[in-house]
Amino acid sequence: MQLKLNQLTIFDYLIEDPVLICVKQLIEATEKQDKYFELIRLLLDKNQNFSEYILFHMIHDAKEKVMQLIHQESLSAYQLSCVDNDLTILFDILSLDLKALARQSKDERYILAKMEKESNNKLKPALQIYLNFFATFEEGERKGKAEAFVKLLKTYGVGQFSFDHGFLVKVQGDTLEFSGVESVVTLGWEQIYLYERQKQALYNNTKAFVEGYASQHALLVGGSGTGKSTSVKTVAKLFAHQGLRLIQMQKGQLMYLPKVLNTLKNQGFKFIIFIDDLSFEANEDEYKFLKSFIEGSILDDFSHIVFYVTSNRRHLIKEIRTERENDIHLQDFIQEMTSLSDRFGLTLIYENLDQKEYFLMVQSMAKKEGVQIDEELILKEARIFAMRHGKMSGRVAAQFIRQLKLDQQLNQ
Repeated sequence: MQLKLNQLTIFDYLIEDPVLICVKQLIEATEKQDKYFELIRLLLDKNQNFSEYILFHMIHDAKEKVMQLIHQESLSAYQLSCVDNDLTILFDILSLDLKALARQSKDERYILAKMEKESNNKLKPALQIYLNFFATFEEGERKGKAEAFVKLLKTYGVGQFSFDHGFLVKVQGDTLEFSGVESVVTLGWEQIYLYERQKQALYNNTKAFVEGYASQHALLVGGSGTGKSTSVKTVAKLFAHQGLRLIQMQKGQLMYLPKVLNTLKNQGFKFIIFIDDLSFEANEDEYKFLKSFIEGSILDDFSHIVFYVTSNRRHLIKEIRTERENDIHLQDFIQEMTSLSDRFGLTLIYENLDQKEYFLMVQSMAKKEGVQIDEELILKEARIFAMRHGKMSGRVAAQFIRQLKLDQQLNQ
């Protein structure tokens, strides 16, 4: 058998892939043992099995020709022919008999086959969908498969943002990296208690954004522990299956915002750029990077990007009047201080809880978590716990319930 790796057209970037080169050499080698174990070492280095590696890099490393497939409304006949050609080649690779290769390579332990069986139970959901597609790709049943495959690409996307729904921006020297977070840690939407009006407004805005309607950049203002950042992470997760991705940046990374936005172009996804707990002192200029891109930049179309920012300040830039007492343009300075906040079309205030609201939240959480305790006692303990922490908030309520559960477990 020969693998027609060099005949790939749309997915031609796989031709130079070291694992696939090794596979081709293994198939064509008369003496297979060395190449077989080299292949195992390569896959172990990537912590992926055989089919997982091929499918992951087919999607993750997608180049311009694949991007064209997902951005065009309809494909030409020659494009569909190229897709069909490549699917046939990829199917031949994915259909290799790993047990037969083990026998030919004198591997009595069938390592490749065992890796395949064990790892396929832990595949990312999108990879499993592509694996299922190729499982039905049999001779004589291939009519319409190219269109079906392109539909999968359009639905689940391609490139580095395909497999995770949350990403952290990391800067290594001059290199910008996006570190995927497979499952963003958050709460269920119904577990963000009491802030129903704020939640509904954020949900409606996010839904409109994902569906291509008019939407706003959002500023969530309130004290710590009120649920601002949790609301953002949770609403992003609710729409992840519709191609929404959450990109979290730090204040100190705002100078890299142009590079970030350039990377996010033409990816086929919608992006929330999330900046948590943002505020600036009067002598800090980093806010100008954010200000220019939220509104006013004519460089590119940013309809696929929305900014969600949380802060404990209504006006993100702190005004220190004593430093500007002699500023003859005081009004201009004040306008500059408020100009960034004014660029957010949706401002949601997460007010601090009063005692009644705090108790209500504690009772709701206790019921949700199945904590069994006398109501009068739980409210007394909740008040003491809040006093020790200096405030009443959703975070403090959650910490109190967690402590109650821990105490009950230790006393069992």
